Amino acid sequence: IITGIIYCAEMMIAFKDESDEMIASYWRRIDAKSFDENRDLDGADEASVQRHAKRFFHTAHGILTAAAVFIALALITSARVMGLKYTLKRVGTGVNFAGIVFGLFLLVMCGVVSRTTYHVSDAVTVDVEVTFAQVSEGPPSRAARDFEDTLRLEPERIFRDQQPPPPPGGSRSG
Repeated sequence: IITGIIYCAEMMIAFKDESDEMIASYWRRIDAKSFDENRDLDGADEASVQRHAKRFFHTAHGILTAAAVFIALALITSARVMGLKYTLKRVGTGVNFAGIVFGLFLLVMCGVVSRTTYHVSDAVTVDVEVTFAQVSEGPPSRAARDFEDTLRLEPERIFRDQQPPPPPGGSRSG
């Protein structure tokens, strides 16, 4: 139990350290007009969102660390009062039972979400085909071959995190 909580607490620190880059990456991808129409941003700018994220991750780290300390103190106190063997037996049984219940809940939830979201009947995996349909007989066009070669050899050029540079003599903002 404590190991999982400490792991989550340390992940909050990792997320806090990387939050600037993560938010900057998302910020480049959002459409500010549609967000403003829905009042999702409420006038927030990138810097204020970054400050809020850092504060959230820092607070979550503190809460998780305190929870780990309190659970450790409760286990030590329980072991002192009722005996170490009894405490370990009961805690082990409780953790195993809770793990089974959580695993079953997660399995059912994933099944329900996949059936209602993806509309793929009885699918275990989905194979994504990236080949181009050909209209005429003969070899594929050069553009299709170049794209497939790039996808196979250098996928980071297609699925990159940064925006490409603006075209010469102009900007993309419209």
